[in-house]
Amino acid sequence: MSSCCAFVVMASDGLQAPSCVKRPANFRDVAQGIPDLRKTRLYRCAYPVAQREFDPALFQSAATIVDLRSSNEGPPVERTTLPECMNRLTLPVFQSPSHFLRALIADMSWQQRFSALWRIICGHPLQRVARSSFSDLGLFGMNRLLLRHAQDKILAVLESALAALEKDPRSSVVLSCSAGKDRTGLFVALILACARVSTDDIARDYALSSEARLTDPEWYAEICQRMEKEGLDVSWTTCPPSVMTRTFQFIDQEFGGVRQYLCSIGFGVEKQEKFARELRVQ
Repeated sequence: MSSCCAFVVMASDGLQAPSCVKRPANFRDVAQGIPDLRKTRLYRCAYPVAQREFDPALFQSAATIVDLRSSNEGPPVERTTLPECMNRLTLPVFQSPSHFLRALIADMSWQQRFSALWRIICGHPLQRVARSSFSDLGLFGMNRLLLRHAQDKILAVLESALAALEKDPRSSVVLSCSAGKDRTGLFVALILACARVSTDDIARDYALSSEARLTDPEWYAEICQRMEKEGLDVSWTTCPPSVMTRTFQFIDQEFGGVRQYLCSIGFGVEKQEKFARELRVQ
């Protein structure tokens, strides 16, 4: 697979980085579609592998990549494949398959739990039942599960991202998971909400990951194969804006809004406002 493709990055001084740089799949500056945000501060991408090294030209100063993947999703990229300016933080949303399974069960209705238990009693392997139950959640259901049952991880990621941005006014944060669209999409959405970006703009940013199917078809084929292997249908390879719209509606209904939700998990108003100061064009 080719790891070098045409991609233009605006540097913090307004200059363009070289148009052909190495980058991971589904990589983009979140500010590219949101004019009120400062460029080169917040990025998102699928987690890089050795063949898709980051090019130092992507960043004008120190950069931190936050790896949201669980340990069973593959080893982190070796430090030597990252630019010297780049630091890596490993903050998995779920520490292990058992951690994820507990969250999945906790998010089920009693009827869903009974159905899953009955299938296990009938001889279906536990892993197959868990995968089927997860597939039934859908993309919105996964966001709901994370918001309810991974609050400590959400807090850790937000605090780490904010600390990295505050180190230097030119520093960058890159949020990343296997595909760079679902877990990454939710965390980016929460950060953008702190920066007072509208729900419509957040949903549009989430949907931009659909373009990776065209810009990196080989990578997209890999994602489709991986989803199929894990028992997930084709809808898991998509990123419709309605998923993010429903996610924010859920936050409003269950927690009273993003600000209240973040305060309830320990990320207070002062910290939320710091994201706005770091990311918005002053």
